[in-house]
Amino acid sequence: MNEYMSLLAKAEEMANLYFKGDSINADLEIKKERLNAVRNCYYLAIKSSEYLPETVINYADFIVKSMSLDINKSNLPCSTTAKSNYINNYLSEMDRLVGDAKARDKTILTKKKKELLTVLEEVICKHDEQWNIEFTKRLSNAKEIERQFLEACASGHGNLEEDKAVLNSYMDALDAAGKESIEEKEVDLLLSDFFYKKFLLSIPQMKKQIDNRPITQAEVKVLTDAILCTLNDSIAKNDKNKAAYVKKKEELIAAVNEELRKNKIEVKSGDCYIATSIYGSYDCPQVLILRSYRDNKLAKSILGRFFVCTYYAVSPQIVKWFGKNVWFKRFGRRVLDKLVKNL
Repeated sequence: MNEYMSLLAKAEEMANLYFKGDSINADLEIKKERLNAVRNCYYLAIKSSEYLPETVINYADFIVKSMSLDINKSNLPCSTTAKSNYINNYLSEMDRLVGDAKARDKTILTKKKKELLTVLEEVICKHDEQWNIEFTKRLSNAKEIERQFLEACASGHGNLEEDKAVLNSYMDALDAAGKESIEEKEVDLLLSDFFYKKFLLSIPQMKKQIDNRPITQAEVKVLTDAILCTLNDSIAKNDKNKAAYVKKKEELIAAVNEELRKNKIEVKSGDCYIATSIYGSYDCPQVLILRSYRDNKLAKSILGRFFVCTYYAVSPQIVKWFGKNVWFKRFGRRVLDKLVKNL
């Protein structure tokens, strides 16, 4: 008993020092080392007491308190992954301790485990609420800066290229959003909308520069890449918001092509005429696969090169006749989807 009391007193003293000292603000490795030292001391006390409920509960309180301080000290909102890690680590620790406890003590410890889990969840929720308020404030500021910037450009008193203040304000809002969160998705989509609005304002100047000549697919790609840069980066992360980003990308590509059509800016036909017409983009995944097959397979054989030459000879006229027909695009997409799937 004397050994147990000594170990418990030492564990509680180390815990108090951990919270009162500079451990919370220390380097990550030092902090981890000190935290493990407290835990090891509690482990020895728990084992010495033969899993006495009071000792286990003291340790459980320490776990939740240390996690709560970590959360509240963070200058960032909790990501979905971080939330899961805090809760899963706590439950894993408590499940092991409850499992090793005596049968008569399991009910007491299970009840305490649930109570402390509620405390931990409330800390996370309160932290998120504070960051949601901060996010809303920052996003509102970004929208206002964007509004003023676009109004100035539309009236001729601004420069579309000088958008640093707008971008910085959205990045500031993004810093207050959790990773893979609804808030992060909102900022990414708003940024892509901002780039599209810049494109709309740039159309009159673009028409002057091209002087009624058709623009090439490469030029269209430069336009769409400037609009889609944020979305493309977000899609590459392959997180849970990917489907929303892909959908938005398709909508913006279609919107750009429609604006070019409405403003009578002709797009010069390029490679893969029919596929580009059907999918609505020279740079979509399906067209990229077909172009790759053309370059890496068809172009390396006599018959393949003959087919490519024939295709280029007849496809522009086919697109001219049927390119705007809905049935042509629907039927062609079914055929090409099957072809792409088998390549």
